[in-house]
Amino acid sequence: GDDSAPPAEIFVRELSIHPVSAAMTLQMEPLCDDPSLQRYHPTHELVGLAQQLLSLRSATLQLDSLHLDDARFASSSTLANRMNAHYQQQVVKGIYKLIGSLDLLGNPAALWSDIGGGVRTFFYEPSSGLVTKGAGGFAVGLAKGTKGLAGGVIGGAGAAV
Repeated sequence: GDDSAPPAEIFVRELSIHPVSAAMTLQMEPLCDDPSLQRYHPTHELVGLAQQLLSLRSATLQLDSLHLDDARFASSSTLANRMNAHYQQQVVKGIYKLIGSLDLLGNPAALWSDIGGGVRTFFYEPSSGLVTKGAGGFAVGLAKGTKGLAGGVIGGAGAAV
């Protein structure tokens, strides 16, 4: 008999793997176990700098779900390769999101949230004042809106650093 039969094809009617979340904390540790020698290690200063720049505490790496419908694979390794490619792509995407949340970059999400709120206030207050109280209400609303815009920009910049 021939023991080298071709691998069986795999047909998948429906495969759904739910999203995966992983909570992570990045903590820099000394590179040398002997405390008296740590200051002589060539990367000692780099570690100190990295400790100051990188702060990643309980960050969540979110991997999107995998859905396969009416899929055909030449072998189980082909199916495994498809799943592997999906999750590799998700990990890279998640790492980019985590890098964007590092304290090294400040907090870009807070920056855009605060600026966005300031812009909304800048347009909302004058139009609301005009509708409810006429020209005088427009002037008061313009002052409030300008104050809200300035506060959003200043507050967002402060939160980002």
